[in-house]
Amino acid sequence: MKLYILGNGFDVAHGLPTKYLDFENYVKSIDKELYDKLNEIYPSSVLWFDFEKGLGEADTSLLKKIDDLFGIKGIVGKSFADKISTIFGQWISEIDYSKAGKLFSFSDNDIFFSFNYTDTLNSVYGIQETNIIHIHNFVGDCLFELHKLIVGHNNSNFGDCELLKSTYKDTKKIIAENKQWFDDLNSKPITDIEVIGHSYNLIDVDYFDGINKHLPDVKWLLNYHTDEDKTRLEAFVNKVGIRDYEIKEI
Repeated sequence: MKLYILGNGFDVAHGLPTKYLDFENYVKSIDKELYDKLNEIYPSSVLWFDFEKGLGEADTSLLKKIDDLFGIKGIVGKSFADKISTIFGQWISEIDYSKAGKLFSFSDNDIFFSFNYTDTLNSVYGIQETNIIHIHNFVGDCLFELHKLIVGHNNSNFGDCELLKSTYKDTKKIIAENKQWFDDLNSKPITDIEVIGHSYNLIDVDYFDGINKHLPDVKWLLNYHTDEDKTRLEAFVNKVGIRDYEIKEI
């Protein structure tokens, strides 16, 4: 049995338009007013390159001015957070899998830890949902409640800024809510762990750490795509304390 950890690069490799630049084009095309406001509140050079990191770099002074203007503390921040989550869910729900072909061979008993919001594993590979954990939820969760996708940053220094607070991704809380999945790893005959399409952004290090603690003696295959990924990968290995691993460029 193999455990696969999948990042957005997995979807991109299948030709799916799931890059943050694709999201930028989507927002610009359906809600230009929101797009302009996002570029005003967030550093656009970061936001559309690494959306979740960008969410943690909001111009809080601008938000405070807006709150002071209307005299309602935090109301603008919360409404923006809800709008961002909703439009993100709409974007993911419109992804078309019809032209995506299989690039990998998976066994029926393999299990998957996915950071992706898409339904690629089921739609393209026919993987049963019981074999997948979408740690930040996925498109199937947002058919009726679009805000259920977990999209956020890891800047815990949000103070009393409602926007930063509302878009904070509390990874430790998410792990606690999924404690049973992590605990069950100990009873599974997992022989290998393979990472595909992840950029090794430290925002996700807690998840890797949780998996490694339950499977300390399992060998990892850490795939990377760019030199930047490789550099972050090396920092990841040291941070998590992975002992037995191989790295591979794909």
